[in-house]
Amino acid sequence: MARTRLVLIATVTSAMLLVTSAPASAIVVQLQSASQVPFTNDYPKYAREQVRAAFQTENCGFIDGTTNMSSATVRFAGNTAALNMQLLSLSTCPTATLSVAFEEMEHSCDWRIVYSVKLAKFLVTVNLGSKRIELEHLKIPPSTGPPLKR
Repeated sequence: MARTRLVLIATVTSAMLLVTSAPASAIVVQLQSASQVPFTNDYPKYAREQVRAAFQTENCGFIDGTTNMSSATVRFAGNTAALNMQLLSLSTCPTATLSVAFEEMEHSCDWRIVYSVKLAKFLVTVNLGSKRIELEHLKIPPSTGPPLKR
């Protein structure tokens, strides 16, 4: 009986250690607003503010978002003009790289942005099923932002 109990305790302890030793990037957090995207510690304050402002571009309606601290996925609702303004804002963020893709999404968003925190990369995916995005009026700006001011 005592031996069985020890084996059970050892098994449970091992399982607990495995669960709690998962890397922080495996923890997914719901974002309450688009401005809650995470940043690396060495990304300057002025650059953080610029990224936050780009995520809060006028007429870009935040739907939902998640982050695992190494990347963030944020979904938006809006029309072509709002998306064009947000793309332009993102393209001017320091050291940012902007990529645009197109996909038929099951989600009701008009577009989503996946932000790679370490690399300052934005992948904007336009929902081809959106009724509010007119692809012929979409303006994709230059893909690389300015260098950091030090």
